[in-house]
Order: sequence, then structure tokens, then C-alpha cells
Amino acid sequence: MPQRINGVQVALVFPPLVETNFGHYYPSTAVLAGYLSASGTGSIQTDLNEDFASYLLRPESLEALADGRFGDGLVLLPNEMPAVAARLLLRHAGSLVDEQGRHLFRDESSDLAYLLKILVQPYRIDERLSAMASPGFYARPGVAVYAAFFEHTGYATSLPLSMSLVCISVAVGPQLAPALVLARYLKTHRPGLAVVLGGSAISLMPETDIEMVLISNPAVDALVRFDGEYPLKSLVEQKRAGIWTPTKVPGVSCRVGTAITHSPPEAGPRLDSLPNAEYDTGLLSRLAKPEIGIVQSRGCYWGKCAYCDYVELYRGSRPFRTRTPDNFANEMEYQSRKHGVNQFSLITEAIAPAFAARLSELIVQGDLSVKWHSFAMIDRRFTRGLFEAMVRSGCEFLIIGAETMTDRVLHFMHKSATKEETIRFLREAKASGLDIKVNLIPDLPSTTYREALDSLAAFRELQEGFNFVSVFPFEATRSSRVGREPERFGLCGADSERATGQAQFIANHLIVYDPAMTADEREKVFIRYREFAAQVNNRETMDTLSNVVRDDDTDRHRLRLADDILDLTRLKGGVQCFNSLTRERFMMPEECWVLIEKMRSKQSFRRADFIGLSPSTTTGEFYFHKMLEKCMLTIVESPNGK
Repeated sequence: MPQRINGVQVALVFPPLVETNFGHYYPSTAVLAGYLSASGTGSIQTDLNEDFASYLLRPESLEALADGRFGDGLVLLPNEMPAVAARLLLRHAGSLVDEQGRHLFRDESSDLAYLLKILVQPYRIDERLSAMASPGFYARPGVAVYAAFFEHTGYATSLPLSMSLVCISVAVGPQLAPALVLARYLKTHRPGLAVVLGGSAISLMPETDIEMVLISNPAVDALVRFDGEYPLKSLVEQKRAGIWTPTKVPGVSCRVGTAITHSPPEAGPRLDSLPNAEYDTGLLSRLAKPEIGIVQSRGCYWGKCAYCDYVELYRGSRPFRTRTPDNFANEMEYQSRKHGVNQFSLITEAIAPAFAARLSELIVQGDLSVKWHSFAMIDRRFTRGLFEAMVRSGCEFLIIGAETMTDRVLHFMHKSATKEETIRFLREAKASGLDIKVNLIPDLPSTTYREALDSLAAFRELQEGFNFVSVFPFEATRSSRVGREPERFGLCGADSERATGQAQFIANHLIVYDPAMTADEREKVFIRYREFAAQVNNRETMDTLSNVVRDDDTDRHRLRLADDILDLTRLKGGVQCFNSLTRERFMMPEECWVLIEKMRSKQSFRRADFIGLSPSTTTGEFYFHKMLEKCMLTIVESPNGK
């Protein structure tokens, strides 16, 4: 928790829940801290999202979660995956920290880090604002867990007496409810604090939703939309002068009596004028693999994809702003020298090829020993020669939104790429030694069942060209072009209240349905795509674990049940098995429980011993092969052992 520091006036907070950011340092608070510092204002940064993960990983927490006790009134069945994840993490208590106690919460840091994302799913609150504005909202079980967590941290009482303003960064929708709970907690303990919300999720809210937030949550004093640097500086200056008139600050929404006012935004800063971000050494030091994000651009140099709403984040400014490569490289060198960190991410929607070429040249010329990665578009200007230059400069991977291999749909969504260009991009990146992570959306508007499967087949043929796959359902957001003109993109209105938010919040989700696929077809498509993603994403892990038996050459080995990687839950009518290595959940007949208990009673056994545990040779052979297939057996000793 932050220390008591004299003269500090602003607290910058990143709240739960962003499970994809566990083990990372979200850069928004560091960028704002650097800007405020250059203006003579001290600040402290707190990552309550990371703190929440640590809170749940305490042994006493995991013991309760393993039993399905996720909070008062929030009880899960033992076979539900968050409870399964808790039992496995409890069994492998040290798997998510290194010898110095630093966090290994990132997927690339630990084979079991993905379980943390599963563990927190019951705490993901992504609902309509009308539900969040209801009188009983704060008493709900999931919401009450956050209130208890904030009390546990003692965050409010740890803030220095000089503190006058708390700014909460709401980057994605599932942070909104915890942010509102945090605001309420702060005002309860420190009523003199001004609490301000900002961030991407706030910037994408229509004014009617902002009004609902302010009316129903008196603990929130103001909301900042779009670029936050200038508004935040003005609000700080007001507090310093002993006044509070946020209505005069561009880009700020606030209450004035019983009314809500919205001040139009002004242009944000030139990116080359931004001072270096200030990363907190304490927050960096608790990460086993710290990574520093540096602003490269705001907006997108393409900016035409019909379903994307991130181009809406910076109204008042030009649609696309970028730093110069020289300015960016200078901050990269500064941060590396100051913190001893050589891992960097580019804060951008997509790095432009010309920027990538010049940055790579500067890194090599400056002999900077760094590693970096970025989001990128499939762009014909990314040639094999450019990929090779990027690899020489330390670029480890690019994340690309490939989405689909159907040219008709790519054109319909105003994507820049074609199937042919995607194939070229992936093959040349592979040939240059550059790793690629691909994002797929199987059900972009108008995609048919046949097109989705044909697209999957094309990606399957190219799978050696990428090392990680993420699969997302299409989300029509109200702030995107698709959301503003759904009929133009073949989408029909729906009455269902069932909707899910991916990057944003459910209040921003447009409830529509796409008649191009039936519900059954869509479900089958996602099963196939997710199986493909699991196959690609588990390649490296499976290849390195030679002690798990995966073939039929077992007569010379002594074996045991692989309890260290399995969670086996006895249910009425069967045994639920989850293999944490393969990430597969499956059912076995109820009669297998007796067999499991017999295996556990023995330190080891041979194949013939296993067959003897079964009622018949045929049954024993069947289950032995099934357990081999499901990676449920492990080798106890080498072939020469006794």
C-alpha cells in the first residue's frame, strides 16, 4: 500500500477487475503521474487490481474458494471451474510467485497463471447501469466482496493528509462497479476527498449513462472523458486554490445542484510534448517480469474498421496522433536506464510500418538492449525485410486482429487486409523469426456457418505461423459504426436482456442478433475455434512435460495417477476431471471413482497392476487407454528403475 508522503495531492488508482492485466503494470496511472509531476504536482499510484489477485491467493482465501464459498450469498458448486481453479492453486501455492515473492501472474510466467483468470470470474460484474443504480446494488454478494476487500486494504486511511483528489482509471467495463464501490468506500472514510473517474470505458459512455452514474452515485464528484491530462491538471489546480468548479474544465461531467453538466472536450496534448511516464518502483518491483508501456499513438492510422470503437476515445483531438520514433526511443532508453527494465510494450491501436522501421533502426543504432511488442495491423508494408529489422531490434511478437479469412466479410467490415495478404503476413513473419499472436472473431456480422468453418480451416493450415490464439465473440457496441447503423450490417434488433461485454461494459452493448448463423451453428463454431486455440496455445507446454505418459509404450514404466495436475470431483452420475496441463474438462463414469481411490492407495503401479484393479481385463484396458488419452498418468521412475 502507498506510504504516507508529505505534499502529495493526487492518488491515481487502477481498480479491479481486469484479469488480463494481472502481472502487468497498466500504464494509465504512470502516464498521468509523469504529466502531473512535470507540472509540479506529486502523486501516488496504487494497483488495486493486482492487490485483489494477491488477496484472493492468500491461503485462507483459497481454502474458502476451494469449498465454493466465494462470499456471503455467493456459493458455487464444487464442480464449477472457479472452485476447481481454487483447489489447484491451493495445491500449488508457490506456483504464482518466484523465490523473491514476486508475482508470476502473467500467462508466459507460469503454466498455472491462467487459473487465476478462472478463479476471479464470479467477481466479474458487468451489468446494465440501471442495475448498478438500483438501491440494493451495494448489498449484493459480488459487490459486497469488493467492499470487504477495500476495507481489508486500509487504502483510504493510508492516504497522506495532503491528499485532495483521487482519480480512478476505468479502462474496461468490469472495472466500473468496483470503481463505484471504491468511491463509496473512500467517501465513507475520507469525506473531504474529491473522487473523479476517467478512462476508456468512461470516454465511450453516452451522456445519458454518465448522468445516471452521477445521479445514483453521490460519492463520485466528476467524470473525465477523452484525453485526461489537461482536465486532471485543471482539477488539481482548483483543489490547490481551495475551489471546486469542475464545470469550467473541458471534458468534465459533474453535478451542479440537481442538474448534470457536460463540458465539451478540448484538444489533448501533442504526444511528443508528454513528459516521460513515472512508473512507481514499488509496483514494478513486485512483478517477476515487469514491463513498461510507452505511449506511441492515440487513435488508429487506419481507423476504418466498422466494429471498432477505440477510434472514438479522443474526441476534441485529431483522429490520429503519433509520437516521433526518436522521441519514443528516447523514453525507452530513459525508462530502461532508470528502472533496469528492458521489456516494453507500445501503447497503440496499431504500430505503423514506417514507425516500426525507424524505431528498429534507432534501437540498433543506439545499442539499446531491449525487448518490445506491439499491436499491429495486417499491412502490405510489413515486408519480410522489415520483420527481420524488427527482430534485430528486439521485437518479440506482434498482436494482430486477423479476425477472419473470408474476404467478403473483411471487405464488409472495412478491414484493410485480405485473405491473401493475411497469409503473406503470417508466412513472412514466421520466416523472419517473429512470433505472432492472433485474435479471431468467428461471427463478424453476416458470417455464415460455412464461412466460419472455412476460415478456421485456413487458419489451421497456417498455425505454424503464430504461437497464440485468442477467440472473441463479436460484440456490437453502441459507440461503433456497426452499433450506430446495425441494419446496414445485417443485424436485427432483439428483445433479449442476455448480452456479454468483452472490451467494454454491457451498458455499451447493443442487443442485436445476426441471422447469418443460427444459435446452434454459432455454438458449434465457437467450440471448434476454442478447441483450435487450446491446441495452439498448449503446444509448448505439452512438448516440455515428458513425465506425463502420452503413448502406449508403458509396460517398462512404473506409473501413478497424475494428481498434481488433476482435479477430480465426484458427482452424482460420474466423476468430473479437469487436467490443468491440457486445460480439458471431461466426465468419466461413476465407477471410475473406485478405480481412482485404488490408484491413490498405491505409491506406484505397472500397467498390469492397473488392469488387475479393474473388474475385468477388457474394462481395465479400456480405462487405461482412456487415461493415457487424457494425460492422467505420470511416470514415477526411469525405464531402468526398479
